[in-house]
Amino acid sequence: RRRRPLVAGGAPVTPPAARFLAATTVANAVAQVLLAGGPLLTAAVGASPAVTSQVFVTTTAARAPLVLLYSGLLARLLPAVRTADPAVRRRMVGRGMALTVVVAAMGAGIGAAAGPWLVGVTFGGGLAPNAPFAALTAASVVLAIALLCANQVLIALGHADRLPLPWVLALLAGGGVALAVGGAADLRAGLATLAGLGVAAVLVAPRVWAASAAEELAPSAYDAASWPTT
Repeated sequence: RRRRPLVAGGAPVTPPAARFLAATTVANAVAQVLLAGGPLLTAAVGASPAVTSQVFVTTTAARAPLVLLYSGLLARLLPAVRTADPAVRRRMVGRGMALTVVVAAMGAGIGAAAGPWLVGVTFGGGLAPNAPFAALTAASVVLAIALLCANQVLIALGHADRLPLPWVLALLAGGGVALAVGGAADLRAGLATLAGLGVAAVLVAPRVWAASAAEELAPSAYDAASWPTT
């Protein structure tokens, strides 16, 4: 008996479309788990509700301003990446990588210096994190946003199939650090998040660089002609 194909919007889902959906779903899901899974980890290792709340509030506060910039950044970045010649794409990717390192380091410093005060003023002194966790969180959020942009660049360049492996390995790395590192629950969560995202960055960056250097782009889920010109 023949099985019916999966249907989306009345049209059969082809194998390439299914592979694309699987690849992008895995990458984005792992990124969100690494970035937002800190409170689950602290609860799992027996931290107090106060510590788990501190981790949740700090992560949420750090994400808010960057998430607001994310959509606007993609709206400008992806059309340019898709339509630029290889030399320009390589410069854009190289500058993006360098900027990510600089901003993540600055974020860690700002997070350590001002994070506890900002969270305390906004959510109450009882939820203010310690400076090391605030620094880890700020750096992790910057790295996560950059990686989500890198995911979309790979998709725009027609290489969504290169996404799952780096992110699965990143999840394993984060989990390994969470199990191997002792000490305070919030710092364990912060180190696990940063380690996982760091592994993802090390593995995703060369894939983006290689894809950006291609003379001819692979077919992409993004149609450059559909992007607005204003």
